[in-house]
Amino acid sequence: MTAPVSPADRYLRRLRARRRATADGRLVTFRGRLAVLRDVVLDPARCIPDGGPDGLARFQPGFLHLDGLRLPRLRWRRPRLRRPPLQAVLATLGGAGPTAAPAREPRPHVLVVRAAPGTLFGAMTDWYNVFVVQRFLGVTAVRVVLADGRPAAPLDDAWPGLFGDVVRVGALGPDARRLETLAVAPLGYDSPLLAWRARQLPLAAAFRRFVLEAHGVAVDDGPRRPGPLRVTLVRREHEAASEAVLLQVLRTLADVEARAVALEGLPFREQVALAAATDVLVGAHGPGLTHALLLPPWAGVVELFPGEDTPRARHYRRLAEWRGLFYTAWHPRERGPRPAAIPPAVVVDALRRYAYRPGRRL
Repeated sequence: MTAPVSPADRYLRRLRARRRATADGRLVTFRGRLAVLRDVVLDPARCIPDGGPDGLARFQPGFLHLDGLRLPRLRWRRPRLRRPPLQAVLATLGGAGPTAAPAREPRPHVLVVRAAPGTLFGAMTDWYNVFVVQRFLGVTAVRVVLADGRPAAPLDDAWPGLFGDVVRVGALGPDARRLETLAVAPLGYDSPLLAWRARQLPLAAAFRRFVLEAHGVAVDDGPRRPGPLRVTLVRREHEAASEAVLLQVLRTLADVEARAVALEGLPFREQVALAAATDVLVGAHGPGLTHALLLPPWAGVVELFPGEDTPRARHYRRLAEWRGLFYTAWHPRERGPRPAAIPPAVVVDALRRYAYRPGRRL
């Protein structure tokens, strides 16, 4: 009897199944999303990090160099990546004649072109993608090279906390580097976190453990210990009045510890610790609910749609479903130009349904 195939193994097999490579095998692309180069020279001077108003870098010919590279004459046979920002990296490849470079660096490097790092959800897709690349390469440590001109943001501090060795391409210095392995990570838009139709999220539990352990937070896989229900309300500035009323009501409930937090004002390490100590995460549709990925396995998510956010937005519902968490959502009966007040009774009822699920009473 054969052992069942895990979602992670299935996903990695699908990546490897559709490969396109040069004749010498030193450049391989997988499903048009991920590229892996061997014995490659990277020239940081040929990358302009602040290359345009979109914040994406501009890569000049010779940014990457494979000695003696011979690409197939027909363009449709060449290894390539689907997204233009990533294909621009491979388009710089040169291979005519040897290139002087220092000794080969053995540590695998991962080149990351961040498309939307300003929000927690956007940053999480990049972190998850690099984590998946590490698993794909079969290594536990990589050097992450951020190749974009994005201005510094609070979530940037989470990169070294997660991966240790992280550097912007402009900080590599002017000299070319010869790398044993360079992976061009998938663009955030191609993260499995956006594959809403998928039945499962590959490596969901492993990624949660990775993030928690990287920030020194204990991993508790249950069962839930006895005690008050820990409810975290994600605060948003334009919902302040409605959230204040909701918080006041929640604090009157027996066996409930309710707290309201503006996550964007906390260091990411504190956000991780808060998520790990939350039983039910409550909040208006927004990036703060990305923490559904880090909640304990017995937790629940209550998503509120008081404003103009489309009811079809499935980001956080799918995160909760992939994790096997309790999930419920509230939509106002009538939508108008102003956010609707959040009825506290709606959240109270959701907490009761969470606590008294069949066979899961807390």
